[in-house]
Amino acid sequence: MIVVGPPRQGKSALAEALLTGKASPFTPSECSISTFSWELEKPNAGKNNKESVMFNVWDIGGPACMTTVNQCFFTDKSLYVVIWNLALGEEAVANLQTWLLNIEARAPNSAVVVVGTHVDLIDTKFRTERLATLRAYVLALCRSPSGARAAGYPDITFKHLQ
Repeated sequence: MIVVGPPRQGKSALAEALLTGKASPFTPSECSISTFSWELEKPNAGKNNKESVMFNVWDIGGPACMTTVNQCFFTDKSLYVVIWNLALGEEAVANLQTWLLNIEARAPNSAVVVVGTHVDLIDTKFRTERLATLRAYVLALCRSPSGARAAGYPDITFKHLQ
C-alpha cells in the first residue's frame, strides 16, 4: 500500500491512525518515505477463524521537491491511497490531478482509493453538500461525461472516494 498526495494533506497522520488506531496531532515530517507493516483483520471472519491481510505500507511524503523522486517507487503491484485535504475545496481537486495521472502513467491499472482528510474543518451546516460537490469534481476529473473512464486516469468511481 502506497500512501501519496500533496504535502501537508494528512498522509502521515492517516498512516499513524492505521497503525495505532488513534489519531495523532500533526508532526512535520522531514523524512520523505517511511514504511511499516499493518495487519488488517478480514471482516466477518468469525471469532474462531481469524483471517487477516498484511500490508507493507509506504508513507511517501516530504516536501514538494521530492515528488519526482518519490514516483520512482510506484509499481503496479500496489494499492494506492491518495490523500487530499477536503478543506481546500476545488484547489485540492486540482492537486489530485497530478498524482492520479502519475499513478496511471507509472503503474497502469493499479487499484486507487482517494481518501479525504480534514473533514472536521468544513462547517457542519454545509458538510454534506460540500462533500457531494467535491466528490462530483473528482469523478468529473476521472470519468468522461458518458461515465467511461477518462484517458490517462486511474479507474476511480464513487466507491473509491472515501
